[in-house]
Amino acid sequence: MSFYKISRYVAGFCLPFFCAGLILAVPGVRAEDMPPQPEPVMASIPAANPVHELIRQQLAAIKARDADLAWSLTTVKFHEKFETGKEFLTHLRLKLRPVYNHDEIEFLDQSETENGYIQRVEIDEHNGEPVTVIYRLEKQESGEMLIDSFAVLDFEAKPI
Repeated sequence: MSFYKISRYVAGFCLPFFCAGLILAVPGVRAEDMPPQPEPVMASIPAANPVHELIRQQLAAIKARDADLAWSLTTVKFHEKFETGKEFLTHLRLKLRPVYNHDEIEFLDQSETENGYIQRVEIDEHNGEPVTVIYRLEKQESGEMLIDSFAVLDFEAKPI
């Protein structure tokens, strides 16, 4: 075996052990030896949009077929249209399938009104075209925000 082959073998075999020994031989750096680090600046995390949260909560209740919860998130004026939560869900099932069977939602533009908010939402049904739903939310005397009404538009923006 030539000197060249032996030196390559020794270098290839021993080099990793030599490097590991050097790493272990270097004294550790202690936290108190480190220079002080500046406090991290926390980015301003926006609070959850209460309008979005209310609509998400109602849509989740509708998807779970929880008529009482979906109904409880609406105003007294809304209750004049449907006497019970069950009647409301039945109406959605028969007339407004995209809301009843929604898969994905995307919040579009929002505007503030004198009494609350108007929120446009795009809803995708699993086997249909996306539809736009326009929600009107109203602030109650108690300060609570509730869904006062919503209108579902088809793909060409004609009222259903």
